[in-house]
Amino acid sequence: MKDFFALHPDFHPDTFLGDSAFDSADFNGILMNDFQFSKALIPYNPRNESPLKEVGYNAYGYPTCPNDPSLDMKYCGVTKEDGRADRTKWICPKMHYHNGRICDCEKPCSTAKNGRTTYAYENMDLRMFPGIQRDSNEWNDTYKIRTIVERAINHFKINMCIAGRKNRNHTTTKSDVLCQFRNNSEY
Repeated sequence: MKDFFALHPDFHPDTFLGDSAFDSADFNGILMNDFQFSKALIPYNPRNESPLKEVGYNAYGYPTCPNDPSLDMKYCGVTKEDGRADRTKWICPKMHYHNGRICDCEKPCSTAKNGRTTYAYENMDLRMFPGIQRDSNEWNDTYKIRTIVERAINHFKINMCIAGRKNRNHTTTKSDVLCQFRNNSEY
């Protein structure tokens, strides 16, 4: 994408419109920091959300226990995995080590025997607050543009016979498209 902007220096897009497949903390950071988009309209992907009760945050940005916001979760290092954004791991404040990890919570907020674990991403704020309020009229009106773009792409693929073509030869593809235009104009 950086190569594209290098080739087109006068093209400065301000808003990124994507579907929920783009929903990740790492990707939002790249869009906002590296490519300088001021807004990234990407709907939440429900697969990236936990069904558990939400963790709160204290004044210092540390996650707190969902059942008792006065208890800060314990820092447990940084997790690095291939294909995922680096994230900070936090564990239940009532968890202790005795022949492994054990949680002494009377009302656990998780079914895990080790207690609740949560992760904080460096770019999580960009995912949660993408530069525009998610339920606003501005979000809805701007995101409608994406459907127009999807229809245009579908037009290229279906009506112009680009999708499902059986060859990769540029000349043959060009002649197929021109023949398709000619056949459609005769009707």
